Order: sequence, then C-alpha cells, then structure tokens
Amino acid sequence: MSQQTIKDLVKDFRLNSKIKDFSYIFTSNIADEFHYEFKRQLREESLQGKLYIYMLTFTIDPKKHPEITPEITDVIDDLIKSQASRTALKIKNYSYVKEFHKDGRPHWHALIVTYKALAKDRFNYYISKYGNIDISKNNSQQTDEIVNYMSKSAEIVTLK
Repeated sequence: MSQQTIKDLVKDFRLNSKIKDFSYIFTSNIADEFHYEFKRQLREESLQGKLYIYMLTFTIDPKKHPEITPEITDVIDDLIKSQASRTALKIKNYSYVKEFHKDGRPHWHALIVTYKALAKDRFNYYISKYGNIDISKNNSQQTDEIVNYMSKSAEIVTLK
C-alpha cells in the first residue's frame, strides 16, 4: 500500500472510527505502517499549537576575522538567509536585520518563530568559523518589542 494511501486511511480512521469498521487494519500486513502514521499525525498536530519565539544575534569574532571584508559579510549574509529554509528547524516565520556596531563591525539580529525548540549546537558551523550566536527565547507578548528593537536602525527582511 502506498504511503499516501496509508495517510488517507489514517485520516479516514480518525474521522470515522465510530461509524465504520476498521478492524481489518489491525490484522493486516499494514498494521505497523498504520500505527506509525497514526502517531506521526498526532505528533504533527500537537506541534502545530506550540510555537517557540527566539531572537538570535550573530556576531563576528575579531580574533577569527580581525578585518571585515565584503566577502566575509556576503558569506555570513547568505548563511543567515539560508537558515530560513532549514527544514530541521521547523521554521514558521523568519526575519532578520543587519546592523553595525559603533566601530563599524556588522552583526545580525534574527526573529525566528518555530515549531521546534532551538539549541545552540544547531549553529556550530557558524560559531566555529565566524563568531558567536546569542539565542534568547521569548514569549508572544515580547514579539512586538523584538521587532521594534530590530527595526531601530535598519529595515527588517522577512524571508518566511
């Protein structure tokens, strides 16, 4: 039985289990696939209601990059933009802004709304090559404050 057929069968079971007889499923060779898909759908639905809101700050370590070249900032820009499409992060919304410290060194702020809790080790590549990432978890009431903070000196770019 195809994966799509199993998905449809689970949906049908969840909608109509009180009025239809589905006992054949549990004695057939698809019982394991059905059980797996049933749990997957429940897990996915439970995640839909839970959102995590983070503000990330990406900085460049002066010891790793004493001089900031346009090439370095372009690579970091691309890396930060690419985070929006990382499926493992389960991102719902992603916005970022590039700002400059008084000494002219760039740094980036990102507002990420995700269905999955973020761990700093997800960004080990960036940390090892470029600098640090500060991750602060926030609640939905703080979202406006974060947007106001991010937009104080530059235009916010929304990718997702």
